Amino acid sequence: MKSISIIGIEGLPIIYPGDDLPKLIMDACEKENIIIENGDILVVTQKIISKSESCLVDLNTITPSNLAKKWAIEWDRDPRLIELVFQKSKRISKMQNGVLLTETEHGFYCINAGIDLSNVSGDNMATYLPIDSDKSAFNIRNSIKKSLGIDTAIIVTDTWGRPWRFGVTNVAIGLSGMSPFRDYRGLSDANGMDLKASVIAVVDELAAASELVMNKLDNIPVCLVKGYKFVPDEGSINDLIRPPEQDLFR
Repeated sequence: MKSISIIGIEGLPIIYPGDDLPKLIMDACEKENIIIENGDILVVTQKIISKSESCLVDLNTITPSNLAKKWAIEWDRDPRLIELVFQKSKRISKMQNGVLLTETEHGFYCINAGIDLSNVSGDNMATYLPIDSDKSAFNIRNSIKKSLGIDTAIIVTDTWGRPWRFGVTNVAIGLSGMSPFRDYRGLSDANGMDLKASVIAVVDELAAASELVMNKLDNIPVCLVKGYKFVPDEGSINDLIRPPEQDLFR
């Protein structure tokens, strides 16, 4: 019987800038009697990576531009936050009904450039996305390999909305040690039909499934996936970003 298990790793402390995040993850696993094995996948929320990598901004240090002030007044928003979104965006895709849809410096399309005020100590503190989530994932993977002699894959996640559908879902924004895809092209289905367009974004599927365990309330920012046979590879999140000439929506 095919099955995978997703285990929430509890007991991590509040993360602060400069913390050794891989060690804290390994310590929490040991405390909870969770054994990390070769071929496992660790799924890590970007929030704790952003905190450990000092991707934090005190909004009191932000001077809003005239555009940020104008837009904030129109939609009853914090002009400092709007200005920070502008600063962390490569392009503003849409400003409508109080929503800022932006293209980030990484090439992601998301609300408010991924800037978040939740689960951050301090009334005026905001987190922004890690500078290089692939590198963040590699550093976690490499530290675990050096400490435990175990080769895992790492997925870094964030929570985004989707066009045409209500509700948000976790998606991958960084990875290390695995291909982001399962490519079925050239294979045959159960009826012998050749598959020509079936390339599954497995890192996004694993990211979404992990949120069922981690969620937003239980302080479980990391989970361990066991039993999924991924394709080992030095994949990058950039492999998932569709180039502009192939994108129907930007």
